[in-house]
Amino acid sequence: FPAPEKILSPPILALDNVSVGYEPGKPILNKVTLRVDTEDRIALLGSNGNGKSTLVKLIANKLQPFSGAVTRGRTSPYLNPRSRSSAHDRP
Repeated sequence: FPAPEKILSPPILALDNVSVGYEPGKPILNKVTLRVDTEDRIALLGSNGNGKSTLVKLIANKLQPFSGAVTRGRTSPYLNPRSRSSAHDRP
């Protein structure tokens, strides 16, 4: 595979104290904190009605949280932090 033009800075996804649902004031998931980094593998397991699809919709930006913070992959301007141009180091 070709090398990517840019890499994502960790975390690629972060949820901090997020509440989300379909009706205001009636959260399906409440106070969720989660961090996903570039090397992580995740699986969603649970019984019917426990919020798996709601979490996926939040991650996919199909639902907005009622409260809390969602951070999605910040792009780094460099492939490798060590490969920065010397122009960045000049005064």
